[in-house]
Formats: sequence, C-alpha cells, structure tokens
Amino acid sequence: MTGKVNRDLFFKLASDLQEERLHAAVALIKDLSALELPSDAEEWSYVLNRLIKGLASDRNSARLGFSLCLTEVVNLGINMPSGQRPKGLESKNEFLDTLSSILDIYVNDGSKKPVKGKDERGILFGKLFGLKSLLNEPLFSEIFVDDIKKGNTEFVIRFMEQLIDLALRKNWIREPCLFSLFQTIKMLLPFMNESTAVKILLIYDKYDLTLTNEGLSTYLVLKYESDESLIPSTLDLRNSGWKNNDPLARGNLPLLTKVLRDSSVLPDTNGKLQDAKKQKNANWNPRLHFVWDVLLPLFGSGKLENTEHITKKRKKTSGKKVQNSIQFPEFWKMAVDESFFNEKASSERKYLGFLIIDATFKTVPGSCIGSCFSQNVMRTLINQSIDSQRILNKIAQITLESIVKACEEDPIKKLVPCLNAMLFGPHGSINFDKLTKSNIISKLIAIKELPSAVLAQLISAFLLQLQEKRGDLPHTHFILDSLLHIIRAHKVEINDVGIIKPVLTPIIHMAFFKHATDEQEFEQLHELAKERLYSILGELTINKEVNSEDPQINSWQYLTLNLILDIEKSYKADLINPLDESLEKIKNEAISSLAEISKSNTTQSWGLSTLLSMCLIQLYAGETDSISVIEELCEFTKHDNNSMVGITEILLSFLAQKKALLRKLSLIIWQQFIEDVGLEELQILLDVLKARENKQGFAQLFEGEGEFEEINEEENANEGDSKSESESESESDSDESNEKDEEDEANEDVVNIDKEATGALIKALHLPDNIVNDKGEVDMNQLGGLSDDDDDEDEESMDDEKMMELDDQLSEIFKRRKEALSNISTGNQRKVEVKESRENVISFKHRIVDMLTVYVKYCEKLAIANKVENSSNLEGPLSKLVYFIVPMLKCIRETLDKPLADKISKLLKGKIFKIKANTFKILDKNIELMNLLKSTHELMLTSKPGQHASVFFSACSTSSLFLSKLYFEIGGNNALDELIDLYAATTKEWMLKGKFSTNVFIDFTNWLSSKKQNVLDKK
Repeated sequence: MTGKVNRDLFFKLASDLQEERLHAAVALIKDLSALELPSDAEEWSYVLNRLIKGLASDRNSARLGFSLCLTEVVNLGINMPSGQRPKGLESKNEFLDTLSSILDIYVNDGSKKPVKGKDERGILFGKLFGLKSLLNEPLFSEIFVDDIKKGNTEFVIRFMEQLIDLALRKNWIREPCLFSLFQTIKMLLPFMNESTAVKILLIYDKYDLTLTNEGLSTYLVLKYESDESLIPSTLDLRNSGWKNNDPLARGNLPLLTKVLRDSSVLPDTNGKLQDAKKQKNANWNPRLHFVWDVLLPLFGSGKLENTEHITKKRKKTSGKKVQNSIQFPEFWKMAVDESFFNEKASSERKYLGFLIIDATFKTVPGSCIGSCFSQNVMRTLINQSIDSQRILNKIAQITLESIVKACEEDPIKKLVPCLNAMLFGPHGSINFDKLTKSNIISKLIAIKELPSAVLAQLISAFLLQLQEKRGDLPHTHFILDSLLHIIRAHKVEINDVGIIKPVLTPIIHMAFFKHATDEQEFEQLHELAKERLYSILGELTINKEVNSEDPQINSWQYLTLNLILDIEKSYKADLINPLDESLEKIKNEAISSLAEISKSNTTQSWGLSTLLSMCLIQLYAGETDSISVIEELCEFTKHDNNSMVGITEILLSFLAQKKALLRKLSLIIWQQFIEDVGLEELQILLDVLKARENKQGFAQLFEGEGEFEEINEEENANEGDSKSESESESESDSDESNEKDEEDEANEDVVNIDKEATGALIKALHLPDNIVNDKGEVDMNQLGGLSDDDDDEDEESMDDEKMMELDDQLSEIFKRRKEALSNISTGNQRKVEVKESRENVISFKHRIVDMLTVYVKYCEKLAIANKVENSSNLEGPLSKLVYFIVPMLKCIRETLDKPLADKISKLLKGKIFKIKANTFKILDKNIELMNLLKSTHELMLTSKPGQHASVFFSACSTSSLFLSKLYFEIGGNNALDELIDLYAATTKEWMLKGKFSTNVFIDFTNWLSSKKQNVLDKK
C-alpha cells in the first residue's frame, strides 16, 4: 500500500505565522521520510513539484514556508543511496533542471508565449527562492563546500550563472539575485583558492558585471576580506576592468566614483572610460546598495596601506609610508561630496548621500570623521535642515540624529573629531545649531557619562580655539558659552582640578586683567568673561568634592582665588580694577585668615573658606559691597564661639543678589552651618516672611528702613476685631494710597527744584531777592519797577569775560535742574518700580523658604537617627520648628504669589507635620504651645484670609491639629479638656464670623475619637 503526505500541510506552509509554518514543515518531512522508494516515487515527485510550484504563489508567506521545506526535502533526497533517489533529485544538477523546467516563464498552457505581469513576477521570484534554498545548512555544506574543497567548481559556476541569468531578466529582480550571488561567494570565501576566485571573476566579466556595484563588492571581498588576496595581478578579461585588479588602487578613483554612482561605464575609441546610456530602473530604491557595507569598513581596517617590500635603506631615509591605495579623504571628496551632494545632483541622489553619511558614521574610525563634513555635504545638510518644507528635511534631521547616536555609542573616538569638524573645520560654523535650526551641538556636548579623558579632550578642543581667536568677540562668546554648557552637563562627573584649571585660567585672564584690544570690545569681553566665570562656579559649587594635589584647595572658589593671585604675581598683569593701599591691606588680612581656615577640615571651615574666597573674587571684580563682608568674616574668624547672626546676615545678602552663583553658594554654606543655627538666626529668616510685598517691604528688606516696623503692629493684632481688619486690608488699596503719596511727594520735589533753580538764577543775574513771590515765581510787577537806566548801566559795565562767566553759570544751573528732575520718577516709572519691588520681595521670600527647608530636613534626619527615647540632642532643633508655624501662616495670608503660598503649605504639611508627635515629648518646656494654638485659631477667624483662602485655611487647620497633638503628648489626658474648650470657643466665633469650612472641627473630632479609648482605659 502506497503512503501519502497530508495535503493540508501545504496550505499551512503558506501561513503568516512562523510557528505554524515550522510545524507544517516538520510534519511534512516526517510523512515524506515514512515513504518507501521506489513504491512511493510518485508521491515524492508530487511533493517536490508541489513545493517548487508553491514558490511562485502570491500569498504573503508562501515562499518562506515552501523554501524552508524544500531545503529539507532536497537534503533528504540527495542523501539517499545512489540509485534509490527520487525523480528530480538524482543529483544536484538534476534538481536545477527540475527547478528550471517547472518555473519557466515560457510554459503557459502549452503556448510558446511568455507569461507577463503578476504571474511572471511570481515565477521569477519563485526560482530565486528555489535557488536560495540550496544556500541553507546543512545542504550548503554538502553541495557547495565539499565540491570547493575537492577543486570541483562545475556546479558552483552553474549555480552562479543561473543567478546572473535570472538577475538580467528584469531590473526589479536584479539586486536580490546578485545579492544572493554575493552571499554565496562570501560563504565560500574561507574554502576558496585563487583558481576558483578567477573563475568567478571571469563569470562577472562574461556578463559585463565587473564595473558594477555588485562586481565591485565581489572584487573587494576577494581582495581584502580573505587572509590573502585571491585576485592575481593580471587577469585575461574580455571587457574593461579595474586597474591592477584592485578597485581601491589610487588610479581607480574616477572609475570607482562612476561605479558607485551606478553609472554604466564603457571604453571609448581611445581606450578611455566614458558613461554609457543606462537603462533606468522601474522604481527608485530608497535604500543603500550593499556595496557600501563592504566598502566603508575597509577604510578603518588598516588593509589599505601599501604592503610592497621596502628596503632597510628606504625605511631609514623615508619617514612616511608609501600609500598606493585610495585614502578616505580623497575618496569622500570625489565619490561622495562631488557626486551625491553636487549642486546639480537630484533629490533622490542626495537622499542616498544622507544614507551614506549615516552608514559612514557607524563604521569608519574617528580619524575619518573630519573628512565627512565636506563643503557640499555641509551646504546640503544646512539647506535641507533649515526649512521643514524642504523635500529632504526629514532625512536631514534623521542624519543629524544618527550622528549624535554614533557619537554616543563611541564617544572616545568620534565625539571630539565630530565637534571639531562641525564647528571649527574648514567648512564648519560656530552657528551650526542656528543654521540647521537644531540643537545637535548641544546634544553632542551633553552626552552622558563621558570618560574623564574624553571630557579633557573636549574641553581642550574649545580652549585651543579660544586661544587661537582671542580677538574675535562672537567666537569668544560662543566658546565661553560652550564651556559653560559642558560643565553644566557634566558637573557631577567633574571633580578634578586638572580638568577645571585650564578652563578657569583664560577666563580669569579676560575677567580681571587688562590686555591689548579695542576699548569697547574689551569692556564687553570683560563683562562676558566675568558672567561666565560666575556661572561656571555656580555649576561647580553643587559638587563639593575637589580632587586636588594641594590639600588646602577644598573649594572651586578657593581654586579661582589662587589662580587670580598666581596670575597677579607671575605675569605682573594689570588688574582691571586695581586695589589701593587700604584694599590691599584688607585683601592681605583676608588671605591670612583664609590660610588659617584652610588648615581645618571641618564643614564650618569649608563654608567660611568658600565664603571668604568668593568675597575676595568679588573684590577683584570691583564689587565694593564685598569689602564690609570681608571685614566681618575676618573678625568672625578671630574669635571662638561666635554668634551665627553675622554669618546668617551675610548669607542673606548673598541670597538677595541676582547672581545664581551667590544664591547657590549661600544655600550650600547654610547647610554647613546648620548644626550651629539657633533660634536667633532662624528668627531673622522668619522676620523676612512678614515683610509686605510692595515698595515699603522692599525698602525694609534691602535698604534697612523701618527695620520691620509692621512686626510690632502685628503683635498687637489681637486687641480687637477692627484692628485685625485694618491689618488685613488688601494690597491693592495700600498700593494705590502709596502711589498717591509718592505722586504728591514728586510734585513737591518739582516745586522745590524750581525754587532752587530760580534762586540760583536771581543770584547769577544780580536781581533783588523780593522779585520772587512766595510760590517761587517771578513777580512781574517787581520786574517792571526796575529802572531802564540800571539795566543799561549793567549791560554797559559787563565785558566779554563776565558775559562768558555768566553763560557758564546759567548752563550749570539748568544742568543741575535737569539732573534733579531726571531723578524724579514719572507715573509709568513708579508702576515699574512697584512691580519690580513686589517681584524682588516675593523672590527673596522663596529663597528664605529654601533655607528654612534645609533646616527642616536637618531636623528630619535627626528625628530618624534618634529614635531611641530620651535622646537629648533632639530637644533644641525640634523645639525651634514650632516657631515656624505662625510666621508661615501669616506669610500665606499676606502673600500675593500662589506658588509661594503652595510652597510654604507643602513645607508645613509635607515635612514639619510629618514628624511624629511623640518625637516632641522632650520639647522645650518654655514653649507655650497653648498660646501658639490660640494664635493659630485667631488667624483662622480673620475676616481677610488673603488671595489664597483655601490654602491658608487648610494650612491653619493642619497646624492647629499638629499643635494639639504636641500639647497632648506633653500634657497627657489632662490637656484634652483645654483643647476641647479652645475648639469650642473657636466654634462659637466661627458661627458669627468664620469663613473656613467645617473640616477644621471634623479633623479634630476624628483625632479625639482615636484617643477616646486610651482615655477610658486610663480612667
């Protein structure tokens, strides 16, 4: 009985599911293996024919499944003993005959007309997949490798010729067929000898494929990818070929360019090469030819140098290598830049050029990167990137991103050469990001986790340009900005003085010392360098670790100061702001104090050293405000057990300045002194929160006027309801009244200035004093009473010198009047001043809250580290936290800034109130918690809760509950009665005038219910 293969398996072989195809192939092979020959020869033939015909199917995955199964069927049939093999598989040549006879475009219902269209496409691709099925293992080793090892190349040559014949039938199948041929050659390469290679090259010559991309790739593989070159120096070719049979020989560059451009090349009558008319492809392919995958890696492989024998004598006399191969720069210029990016190149060719750039960055070494940014490449890249409407804009952006990705993957070899070429190369530009409307340079600079060696190379590249083009202001501006961005992006990784010192030295030269240049440019350069120095120090200050051989250099500010002093001594350069004798004395005293401080390794000494170094830098910068601070710090270092009040005020002065460096520095130094901070220092910070957010508050904070007079007013706010309402008047009303007062004062100032000017004119003109009335105006009646004779006498008696003197006096009078009037603010100026004052006060309060947050975090750490009961070192810090509550609540009520109100509320609820109440059992007994609770409830009952009422009442509610918990922890069950009475009294007041919700009482009641059982148990 003859067996049969399950016919359903053929349908499953064409499934789109890979797993289903695989199972069907396995099942079919099992069924076929169970058949017995010769009785089942007909079924074998059916399976083989069905599989070959299935390769021409138009189903999506049919060719994948059928070719997979065909490989196993052919392997099974050929491995049978000779004489028992099924029809069509008697030999490998027989299989090729069977494949060609079944998949023949001329077989169409017995007619001799070839099939066309869809059927033709299916047959041709089916035959390609049938041929490729022989390239799968283990069939490939059994058919091809064994023959090559034995020196038998007959089947190999026939197989290759069938692929070439198939490739030449239609343009759309040419590349996949020739790529299969290339894969076959590459797989046979380890087993191939020179004789076999020559036969293959002669086949290429026979079909005129030598000077094509496919022929080029084959030549390159046979020449460079084997251990030894398989191409002899001479070949008997029918058509034109490569010079020296080496496509990368130096004389082949023009021909190589034409081949890569996919231009057909034929010899003319003189033997020279010329472009031939080429049949156009049916469709343009937006994909690089595989020849580039073979060609580009060769430029970094080291195989292109000359390998001819060089005598010892020649080695001694010649220091350079003789290079006969094409080198990458010349290859790129002719084959890519002038070919794919030529002005006359089509958009399709430029598209392929962008793909070449992408492939090049992935494969070539860093030494070749600079050549890639050639003239035409840069022009095309910029032109296509700048406008989103350009045809190649998208591929240009993708290319730029691929450059960044390549540098991220191999920053050691590619990052610095890439930046050098894009910014400072012959065709680069420091405005590359602006020209391309991208941030590619910024991304390259900010690549994460750079090795220290690469970081040093990156900085050195920019410093070299800073030195070479020192007089170019835009160039210098860009270099300084780039150095700042580098440090900002890698500030966590930078802790070595050896990296930062070369950066700071030239910037310090420009910021503090004179040099020969244009006066106007010098002034701009000086200010720019000073700003960038402060910004760089601000970024570095975050990283406190300074790796230096000198143990005294413990901060970046101290390093900067040392560099200034070294330059001042070594180069004897003139300071932009020279120091007189008194300032020299102050500086020397500060440096002596600094030397003493640096000997200590405590955190406080680090803070003092950094603070004093920064002040001395400001002194060199000509900032006179630093003088008093230096004197205070020097005095502070002379005594032990100093109060922290002075340091706190200095930090506040830093915090109030606009420089980000000083603000960051003040917070960092505040952290160093946090353990020594007492209630007096904290009260200075809390007083700032009480300042009004207007010109009056600005004057109190920054000009010392009034010294917070409103604090005393607020302390007496509980005297009556009318008093509290007067304190809670809206900011807009107070601002309007202040503006009216300022306007009246301005008018009075104008009148006074006019009176002074009139009086000066009367004296200069020698007029009688009674000529001016009480209003400061000239009395016309008195003026008319003057005799004409007196006037004539005065005019006659005044000579030219007196006239000139009088003219100078009058000019001076009117000049003083103009200057005095210019100092009086107009209405618009006053509005701007009011707005700026409000913003400055709000900004300052934000920074104060940041300082208070540092203290709260310190207390949190203490609370976590001291969970053991009766810990004595918690009493002081935790007691001080209680004093934060009322000032912060008042700030929430008074502020006009919603972010500030939210920030304070978050600090109270998220930090202070999260500390467990039982931690406060050791609270300072002098703190009157009940008074704080009453103050909190009085604030809740205010009729003017401010502009952020919900935030204010929510903060008051949680504050009251938190204080109640503390009062209960300290007072025990006896304190509950007082708390209940307080909330009861607040409830009565709330019924009459309260504006907050009932959540205040609900939260308290819920807390009481949690304590009820404990109270009952104790009773």
